[in-house]
Amino acid sequence: ALTGIWTVVSAEEGGRPSEESIKTSEVLIIDDMFSLYDDENRRTMKYTADPSASPARIDLDWDGLVQPGIYELNGDELTVCYDQSGKERPAAFESGGGEEFLLLTLRRKPE
Repeated sequence: ALTGIWTVVSAEEGGRPSEESIKTSEVLIIDDMFSLYDDENRRTMKYTADPSASPARIDLDWDGLVQPGIYELNGDELTVCYDQSGKERPAAFESGGGEEFLLLTLRRKPE
C-alpha cells in the first residue's frame, strides 16, 4: 500500500536534478491525499491509483489540474513520475520525457 510517510531521496525535473523538489522533505500519503511538504510549505493533492496497470498508474489532482503519472512500489521504496502540466502520462521512469515531468524517489519512514 502507498499509505505512509515518505522521505524524498532524489528528485528530477525536466531531466535535471530539482533543487526545489529536494527541499520537500517528506511526502504524506493517506486515504486519497498526496501531500508534499517541508518546514515552510505544503502542497496537498487528491490522488487515485491503479496498481493493476503496467506500469502502475497514479493521477494527482491539484485544484482541478489532473497530473497523470506512473509509480513503482518496491518494498520501502516508491518511485513516482508525473507530468505537472497535465498533458501526458510518462511512459517510463525518467524526467527527461518532458519539461514538466517530475521524477521522485521516496523511502518509507519507519513507524
